[in-house]
Amino acid sequence: MSLRARLLLVLLVFALLAGTALGAQRGGRSAAADGTLAVRDGRGTFTLQLRGAVIGRIDRGKIVIEDADELGAEPIVRGAEWSIRRSVTTTTYGGKGIRFRVIGGRFTVRIQRATGLSLSAVGRGHALLKGAGLEFGVTNGEYSVNGGDFLPIPDDPVSIQLRAPTKRA
Repeated sequence: MSLRARLLLVLLVFALLAGTALGAQRGGRSAAADGTLAVRDGRGTFTLQLRGAVIGRIDRGKIVIEDADELGAEPIVRGAEWSIRRSVTTTTYGGKGIRFRVIGGRFTVRIQRATGLSLSAVGRGHALLKGAGLEFGVTNGEYSVNGGDFLPIPDDPVSIQLRAPTKRA
């Protein structure tokens, strides 16, 4: 198993465990009702608006984190070459080799001009994925929702509802 695959697996397990712990804190709201999103080797623009947890890293790009409430822990970002505090709730980070974690509460994470994105998210909300376009044989990476098969990230925006999968009779 490659180092990137092992990292993605560790990130996904961590996000799932964090989601389970968050479910216990939510006054009975079950983490079983949460959905999951995994992105590997992503390239493009990605927006997540959710209540839950997200953990990831990018090789290069910009991350805007808006922490909409104070229910969760303070967002953690490591490796950014620069950061700009836009408001009390919003900070922008940029550079190479950035790692980030936002756990608990309601938040928005926008990842722009990303290359090499590995991300695991668990919770309820929406995600918007938009690949950067094929260029010199470089793909946009892949994504998986609720543990399903990995699919190519399209050039055109795709909107994803994060929630538990519906049971089919």
